[in-house]
Amino acid sequence: MVAIVDDDESLRRSAQMLIVSLGFRAEAFARAKQFLQWPLLGEASCLILDVCMPEMNGLELQRRLGRSHPHLPIIFITACAKEDEEKQVMGAGAVAMLRKPVPESILTETLRRALDSGGWERPPAVPGL
Repeated sequence: MVAIVDDDESLRRSAQMLIVSLGFRAEAFARAKQFLQWPLLGEASCLILDVCMPEMNGLELQRRLGRSHPHLPIIFITACAKEDEEKQVMGAGAVAMLRKPVPESILTETLRRALDSGGWERPPAVPGL
């Protein structure tokens, strides 16, 4: 199960469709608070997370998850992160910080790397991806 937390509806939708096309289950959330209230949070194998969001940003969500789910691989996707924020999230264990717009091939490879780093089972590679 891959979770996506991003306030950009088009990114959530396209990332979810890509993840499902790769053979994974995916759930998308517009806000960090929605994700934290999700009853299946413990089943997430990877989190794709935006940095700049209203109410609770991705940096704060990463800090909270570091206490409750420290082994959850996180891939940040952002259009607005500063260099110091990138250093912070990577120092806290993020798998990657990708800049929007992210090509599908880069997201696919980064997702596979994140899942491999977490020791999660994944479906076989899709030819051409």
